[in-house]
Amino acid sequence: MIAMLKWFSSLEEARDMRYRLIYGVLWPLTVVVYLMPWARVDGNIIPGCAFAIHYTVTYFIGILIGLIVLTTEYNPIPMTIIAGVLMIFGFIGGEWALSETAKHARVVVAEWGMVLSFFTSMIYMVAGAYIGKKMAAKKA
Repeated sequence: MIAMLKWFSSLEEARDMRYRLIYGVLWPLTVVVYLMPWARVDGNIIPGCAFAIHYTVTYFIGILIGLIVLTTEYNPIPMTIIAGVLMIFGFIGGEWALSETAKHARVVVAEWGMVLSFFTSMIYMVAGAYIGKKMAAKKA
């Protein structure tokens, strides 16, 4: 009987680790997208992290909040939603920076990393909040 109880508790721990693993895949994905090329200005490739800091600082703050949730599981649902919204604001800031750059450069092209950052932020916000809900339910 005791072995059966240990087996059931190990199943619950495995489920909790599965949700944490999925969250652990979503978060690095947002970091990788931040490092991808977001724009090409006069032939020079600019990644998201190389935009002027006041344009994409909210994306970076969202990444840091996501790291806090990943490592400590502190308030996973609201913190993940806040992180996702901040990442979307960082994407909007990147678009604004691109429009400001277009005034002074000859050729400005948005790269595929910028589009991926938007979709990754949306997926992170929705799926991360759902996974955070599952992680919070396991702690209670």
